[in-house]
Amino acid sequence: MWAACVRGLEHDAWAPWTAIAARVRGDADVFVRCERELVRSIGHDGSVRGPYGPEIPRTAATVEGLEPFRTAEARAAAALACDFLARCQLDEVGEPLHAGSIDGAFPLTPDGDELRIDATAHALLALLAWQRSTLTP
Repeated sequence: MWAACVRGLEHDAWAPWTAIAARVRGDADVFVRCERELVRSIGHDGSVRGPYGPEIPRTAATVEGLEPFRTAEARAAAALACDFLARCQLDEVGEPLHAGSIDGAFPLTPDGDELRIDATAHALLALLAWQRSTLTP
């Protein structure tokens, strides 16, 4: 499985889950290779673009893949991406989306109204990873 993940980088170098696996496996070469592409994928507005434009889950997964934010480039990119995520979190939504039950959620895109638990979960994981990194000396 690991060999397939590494081979996959030749076709699509944006691979946050391969970066996470490389970190856990202690494969510094693959992690650095993934990190470069993850940093590059974060745009000037902090988002990572997908087929539908800026995407919150894709941005969050990128931050997750960049953890532990070892390089200055990774830290700067993650900070920019986390700012984007924070701007996208829903805090007040009127009817018909039932505001009381979705405060704090994240849509799939900044202008979207489709909510999925995986988008919110990945955004939360990314923001918590970033928060932990800023608390560690």
